[in-house]
Amino acid sequence: MKTGNFLSAALLLSLGFGACTNDRDGRFLNLATGQEVTLVKSEDGTMVDRATNRPVLLYVDTEKRDTFYGPTGARVNGHLWRSNRGGYVYDDGERKIKIDGDEFKIKGDGAKEKWDADGSEYKYKDDDRKEKLDDGEYKVKTENYEKKKDEDGDVKIKTADKTIKVDGETGEKKVKKRSVFGKVKDKVIGG
Repeated sequence: MKTGNFLSAALLLSLGFGACTNDRDGRFLNLATGQEVTLVKSEDGTMVDRATNRPVLLYVDTEKRDTFYGPTGARVNGHLWRSNRGGYVYDDGERKIKIDGDEFKIKGDGAKEKWDADGSEYKYKDDDRKEKLDDGEYKVKTENYEKKKDEDGDVKIKTADKTIKVDGETGEKKVKKRSVFGKVKDKVIGG
């Protein structure tokens, strides 16, 4: 009896010490990669892999057996399913968020968003606005406004009545007023 109590106490004591020294390394599983990761919170509040500093979009806390959505930290148990193509879909009630590897898509409220985890590619579209970032080139388009910025920093803005160009290196700004004939030409051609 004393030997059994002693072994039980020793086992509990060793488990207690193990729990005290256990850090968070390897406790999380990145669902996109299937790899164990160490997570840290970035400046903007999203969870990132400490080794790569890349966002982790879906992860499992293997100790608590809960699944989390990295950008918000929301627990997604029961709101997540695996798609036929191998990615994951998270339904937060208002939107559906699809996560497939490093690609991330959101649909809901009449808008669509898509980006990759490192932020080098981004697309947004709703009834009034389109945005696109691809390899350093950024574009925004609405009904009465267009803006393009290339990887060199050159900016071109087009409104209903003028075109503005800004040189990315020198900061030189050129403004050109658009004539009525230019507007008519745009409408006839479809631009």
